Amino acid sequence: MRHRLLVALGIGLAGLTTLALSQSPPPDTFSIREAVPADDVVHPGSYTEWWYVNIVNPTTKETFIVTFNSAPIHTTSSFFYDKFGNKSHLIGPNSSFTFTGAPSVCSTAGCLVYHASSNQWHLNYAANGVTADIWLKNPRRGVTSGPLNYEGQTMSWTNPVATSVTSGWFWPANAPGPISVNGWRGYHDHNWGNFDLSNQNYAGWEWAGSHEPNGGAKVMGGVIDGQGHWHGTIVDVDPALGTRYCRSQSTLAANALELSDWAVIDDFEYPRKVVTRCTTGSSLPVQTYTVTSPHKVLGFLFEFTESIGKTGTPGSAALIEHFRTYAYAGS
Repeated sequence: MRHRLLVALGIGLAGLTTLALSQSPPPDTFSIREAVPADDVVHPGSYTEWWYVNIVNPTTKETFIVTFNSAPIHTTSSFFYDKFGNKSHLIGPNSSFTFTGAPSVCSTAGCLVYHASSNQWHLNYAANGVTADIWLKNPRRGVTSGPLNYEGQTMSWTNPVATSVTSGWFWPANAPGPISVNGWRGYHDHNWGNFDLSNQNYAGWEWAGSHEPNGGAKVMGGVIDGQGHWHGTIVDVDPALGTRYCRSQSTLAANALELSDWAVIDDFEYPRKVVTRCTTGSSLPVQTYTVTSPHKVLGFLFEFTESIGKTGTPGSAALIEHFRTYAYAGS
């Protein structure tokens, strides 16, 4: 068993938790507000920036994911998880990024564009033998959060599409034909800032997003710094109640983030259960995510899982990430 982080994450390290709380650390002060499409523009000067889209069949859990990475390296990647449990991940170079000042990104791999007149997002993609033409309709907004400061780095995040209903198709590499996504659910977020994924001075992050059967969504995401402290955002999107959110900080509450039921995939330890709670801001229900089908991704000086999962709501369909730098693997 690899080392476990000695941190206040509610995983049995009460002594350190008590010490952290006794020092009365200040609460996180990064801003959180409901996202608007205008947040989803390029941010010049960012060391790292990417756009992410996932499309999920809530019944079969088939999943299609696309990323556009404009900094520090121009790349694109796609994931396809079929209904039989097979998973593929393709990554390749990307170039000729163009930005208009509007909520959009275009490159040799395709475009993700917001159409204000119809309030829809359009993904057009062709890279690594994968093609797609997908619309994200009736989007329900998540939040824009940041900048979060940690280990001399800053990260901001927006998810203008916490969930949506999709139409169109994608065609996986080497597949006999396209797959319709009519009636599936879609999510989109965008990260940027002066941070380096490979920086070994921080531990990593936790992220999860769920398409809920009532048409809403649950989202959580945040960073674990080099001292093992969790700095997160929790979002609950309900068709009746709107977009609600709060901060989640482990130095204010030892159980703000709980990782449990650890398992191993390809020599990488990950939690099959993730629980998050509010510590400041709105009081939202506790969010619980459970991994049902893991998938590991190997990066440069880091590893992470991009796994299929669920919340406690029957019929939910979630994706769950557990990201760790090599210096903190096993935590």
